[in-house]
Amino acid sequence: MIVSRCYFIKGRIHKHSEEIFITNLKENLCIGVSRMDSRLIELLKNIKKRPGIYLGRKSLLFLQHFFYGYQNCLYDLEGEFYHLTGFQEYIEDIYDIHGFNNWASIIQLNCTTDEEAFDKFYQHLDEFFENMDLTSEDKI
Repeated sequence: MIVSRCYFIKGRIHKHSEEIFITNLKENLCIGVSRMDSRLIELLKNIKKRPGIYLGRKSLLFLQHFFYGYQNCLYDLEGEFYHLTGFQEYIEDIYDIHGFNNWASIIQLNCTTDEEAFDKFYQHLDEFFENMDLTSEDKI
C-alpha cells in the first residue's frame, strides 16, 4: 500500500493519479487503496448511454450483475481487482443503512421500480465522482 501519496483529509475520498484513497473519519490514517480503472468508468458511461445494448433494459439488478461479472473478468485476466472504492460506504451514508446490504440493494430498497433505481444509481455515481474531485472527463 502506497500511503505516501495519500491526501490526509478526514472522512474524504481522494484521488491521486489512478489510485483512490479513503481516509478514516476519526484518524488521519489511510485505510483503503484501490485502482480506479478507466475501463470501469468507460463501461459505466456506455451503459448509461445505451443500457439496452448491454443489459437488455434499464435495470439496476442487471447492471449490478453485469458490473460484477466485468470486475471478475478483469481479475481473472490481470490478477488485480478494480472497483469503485468508497462507493458502498457513500451509498450507506446517503441512506443511513449500514450492514449487509450492497449498494444496489440499498438503492433498490428506496425506489419503486428497477428503472428508477437504475437512474438513481447514476445520479449517486455522478455525485460520488464530484465528491472525489475527478476531472470532467472522468464523470459519468
